[in-house]
Amino acid sequence: MTDIQALLARLDLPYMARPFNGMEQDRKDAAAAIREQQERVAVLEKALHHITNPLKWEQDNLKSGYTFNGQMLLTMLDNPEYYKSVAREALRTANGGKKV
Repeated sequence: MTDIQALLARLDLPYMARPFNGMEQDRKDAAAAIREQQERVAVLEKALHHITNPLKWEQDNLKSGYTFNGQMLLTMLDNPEYYKSVAREALRTANGGKKV
């Protein structure tokens, strides 16, 4: 047996590889956390677009077969509760359904 073979025999390679496996799991956990945060940001950005331009958002999301009642919408948009409900729903969605 050569010196190199003796050295390799003494090394516990699975033990030496364990930190790398742990780092791999850490990378997977970090990637999952990043994806989760990206989804939260997307939900909150959508809500901000809804709040900043509610008229366009309501027009774009009008169900087929329904007509647009401008006067009713303007009355609704003058009510601060409209914006609070949009924000609350976005926060609830972003927080996994937890009530805000």
